[in-house]
Amino acid sequence: MVERNEDERSAGPLHARPPEKAQDSRQELFNLRFQMATGQLQNHRQIRHVRHDLAQILTGIHLKERTGEPATAPEPQTPKPRRRRAAATEETA
Repeated sequence: MVERNEDERSAGPLHARPPEKAQDSRQELFNLRFQMATGQLQNHRQIRHVRHDLAQILTGIHLKERTGEPATAPEPQTPKPRRRRAAATEETA
């Protein structure tokens, strides 16, 4: 298991972290991919780990967005009265 520093451990679950962490994770993922392309990456599992963390952060963000919506279903609208054709006038006949 990957050891996390003290700041990350005290922050709680990843999905409870602020959205700014998502941008940090994206930047870290970019840097790791760049290192892999240049042959400087020592541990290829780091990419998978960062992708997993990013997914958890984004899941938390989306859950917060969804829970902000009203929990009850919207009230059904009353059906509109059916429109009737206008009576034929003598002018059209």
